[in-house]
Amino acid sequence: MGHRRWLLSNHEFRRQAKAFDNTIEHDQALKSLNGDKILQLVESIEHEWGKSKTKKRKRIDNDERVWWKKKSIFYNLDYWKYLLVRHQLDVMRIEKNVCESIYGTLLHILGKTKDGLKSRKDLVSIKVPYGYSSNIKNLVSMKDFKLQGLKSHDCHVLMQQLLLIALRCVLSKHVKDAIIRFCFFFNSLCATVVDVSVLDKLETDIVVTLCLLKKCFPPSFFDIMVHLTVHLVNKVRLCGPVYLRWMYPFERYTKTLKGYVRNRNCPEGCIAERYIAEEAVEFYVEYMSNMYTVGLSAGHVQKLSIDKQLSDTLRWILQDPLPFVDKQPSYDINGFHFVTHDLESNRVTQNSGVTLVAKAMHVATSKDKNPITCDTTFYGVIDEIWVVDYHLLKIPVLKCDWVQNRGGVLKDEHGSILVDLNRRV
Repeated sequence: MGHRRWLLSNHEFRRQAKAFDNTIEHDQALKSLNGDKILQLVESIEHEWGKSKTKKRKRIDNDERVWWKKKSIFYNLDYWKYLLVRHQLDVMRIEKNVCESIYGTLLHILGKTKDGLKSRKDLVSIKVPYGYSSNIKNLVSMKDFKLQGLKSHDCHVLMQQLLLIALRCVLSKHVKDAIIRFCFFFNSLCATVVDVSVLDKLETDIVVTLCLLKKCFPPSFFDIMVHLTVHLVNKVRLCGPVYLRWMYPFERYTKTLKGYVRNRNCPEGCIAERYIAEEAVEFYVEYMSNMYTVGLSAGHVQKLSIDKQLSDTLRWILQDPLPFVDKQPSYDINGFHFVTHDLESNRVTQNSGVTLVAKAMHVATSKDKNPITCDTTFYGVIDEIWVVDYHLLKIPVLKCDWVQNRGGVLKDEHGSILVDLNRRV
């Protein structure tokens, strides 16, 4: 693919002939053609629309009108803008194909080796929050040593999060680092906030990453989908953040609509009737202020003893409310679904983890008399969920077990945060 031509002219990879294809790279990257030049290249091409000459003339006329409409666009838009808006250089599809190429190549190389078995066992044991992705355990086959049935969003999660975990303790360091750099590229590209000033560095880094992968992977790995990652940063420059053009929300809602079907002979009627009924119920629930939506899990009432060890703040709050609290095994707060640690022990999802950024004092040593106060991130798991009744309102309170920041929270060489839940306060 000649990825070294996108590097700077004095980059060391250009002179490393033996590490690549035994040639020194002197060529420069090709410049993108504008709309006028593209039109000059394609206007002499003759094309007859339709599968056969016996097609109706009306269909041919319509196709010709569409074709001339497309040709007129070239006069008004830059070629790349037209290409990116019309064909989208779909990041979702490119990421899916790249992910399949990576894990397909790794599984073929590792096979039944110790590293291959360890990486698959790591994927089987992973728990993710509810609704985050499919159950990865069902996608990993320990018998056939394959990943099967992956959807586009599964590849998205695998590429941006799970591969970083599965490859931490397998493969050689230079191979692992090259793949993790590739994962970090998609992570930065798909961020909700894109810093325009770092796009040039991101574009340079992906070329270096592809060159590092060439030292590790066979030539068959570098198909057109892997090459298209070079142009994805330019798409962000022209079209803005990637997440605004995801197809995932539409695909999820399509699944919701399919779930409305009860009579397969009339699927459209089922969807319309169920949708209207759901809209009406939600309207009535919001209109009647004292009503609560259906879906809260059943809990039990427990009398709260004031002698129980509580913080001063919580004691002050508990002076006025009712002396009974509603203990819930799960609760929805601000759009997030939380469950207790005991409840999720038998589940395939993990929704008991919490983080909190708070002010804390830090000292260099035990004899340091000048402590510094700064923001610190704390990690923990939910032990109990209380719903405290203040007569006019109810406040959920989470009782958490927090992980020790010293020894329990570490950051590895790639920037990933590792939390040891066994080291709780």
